[in-house]
Parts: sequence; C-alpha cells; structure tokens
Amino acid sequence: MSTSAQNQSIENVSIPDVLNAGLPAIIQNIRAAQRRVSCDDLTARFFDNAIQSAEMLHAQLIDVYNAEADSHNSLVDAAENMQLDLGLKGKEIEELQLQIEHLKRQQQDAIDDATHDANQRADNAERISIELETKLNEMTAMVELRNSQISTLKSQYKEIMKLDPFNLEKRYNKAKSERQELRKQVADLNQQLKKTIKDASEARVAFANKKAEVTALVNENAKFATLKKEMYGITERRFPASKLHPTLGQISFFPRLLAYGISSPKEFNNERPYIVSKLDFAYQFC
Repeated sequence: MSTSAQNQSIENVSIPDVLNAGLPAIIQNIRAAQRRVSCDDLTARFFDNAIQSAEMLHAQLIDVYNAEADSHNSLVDAAENMQLDLGLKGKEIEELQLQIEHLKRQQQDAIDDATHDANQRADNAERISIELETKLNEMTAMVELRNSQISTLKSQYKEIMKLDPFNLEKRYNKAKSERQELRKQVADLNQQLKKTIKDASEARVAFANKKAEVTALVNENAKFATLKKEMYGITERRFPASKLHPTLGQISFFPRLLAYGISSPKEFNNERPYIVSKLDFAYQFC
C-alpha cells in the first residue's frame, strides 16, 4: 500500500473506531495466553482483572461513541432545519422585492396615464379651437357676401327705377321685400357670428388651461424623478449642515433610502445619533 493511500485511510478512521476494532482482539489474545500458560491463582487473577478492565474500557468506549453519534445527529438535524428556514426567508425576501417592483410599475403607469389623458384633452381643445376659427372665417366671408349682395340690389333697384317707371311700385315692393329678407339673414348671421366668436374665445381659454395643466404635470413628473433619484442616492446631491462641527468644520451629507434600520455604538453618541431604527433612509456623511 502506498503512503498516500495509508494517509487517506488514517484520515478516514477516528480514534473510537480504532479502539473499538482493536480492544476485542486484545481481549481474545489475553484469554488465549491465559489458556496456554500454567500459572498460580494470583497470576490467573491478574489475567482476569486485565480482561475485565479491557471489557469495561470497551463498554465505556461504546457508550461514549453512541453519545457522540447522538450529538452529531442532533447537530445535523439542527443544520437541516436552519437551511430550510433560510430557504423560506429567501423566498419571502424575493416575494417582497417582487411586490415593491409591482408597486413601482403601478405608480409609473398611473403617471403615464395621467400625462397621456392630459395631452389628449389638450389636443382635443386645440382641434375644437381650430374648427371654431375656421367656422368663424366662413361666417365672416358669408356676411361680407351678403353685404355685397345688398349693395348690388340697391344699385339694381336704382337702375330699374330709371328704366321702368310704370312698374316702380311693384318693383319697389319686391326689392323692399328682398332687402328685408337679406337684412333678416344678415341679422341671423351676425348672431351666429357672435356665438362663434364666444365659442372660439372659450376654446382658446380651455386650450390655454389644458396646456398649463400638461406643463404642470410634466414639471411635476420631472421633479418627482429628480427627488426619487436623490432619495436613492443616485445623484449624491450634498446638503451642507446648518451648524459647523467644533473640530471638523463644515459637514455635508446626502440622503439615501435603505431597506433596513441603522444604529451606531454607544461610545459615538456624542457625535452621532445613538439609535435610529425602523427607518428606511439614512444620511451619508461626507
């Protein structure tokens, strides 16, 4: 057998195993020697005492070995239970992290939906304003056309009166009726024009308000994103302390969110807070 094989065999065998394997052989050899040797009673008693001592030592060794085996089994069971507990805690931590990510996504989705709705309302207000302005221009052109038609009718009336004096009254009444109808149409168009101007003005005001709301939401969203970065310590924005330290002078710090509480030893209580627990933020001093 090689030296490496012998070392490996010795490393894999414990002292109780060696004694448990060797003591029975020693007892058998002592008994064999006792049978082959002729001796007096005192020598035979010494042989018996040696055999009894070896058997007693063997029994005690077995008891110690069994006790160590029970202790080892208890430690193995405790280690397995601890491993199971660690696995359960790890799953709980993963579930909490998933819940936090879900809440963050819901919050961002709500912000995006609000911004999208505000943009849609602003676009609708702008579209209505453009439609009302187009309608206003059409009504203005129609009023100008009616005024031009009235002027033309007046000129025609004068020319007719000059050309046919015998039917003057008849043609006059007809022209008068047409002129009254045109005036009525002009009055109706003026009313519609006033209403259109009012609607266009209200649409402009609504568009301006919606545009201001969109701007405010965009600014609020940018401010929220900046604050969130600052609270997570991404930007590392430094805030100077209001008072100077007696030995260190000016001290600056930046906030940072944590998933656990913090504490400091009691011997540093003169310069730092003794306990800050059950909080999810900390101050990083620079």
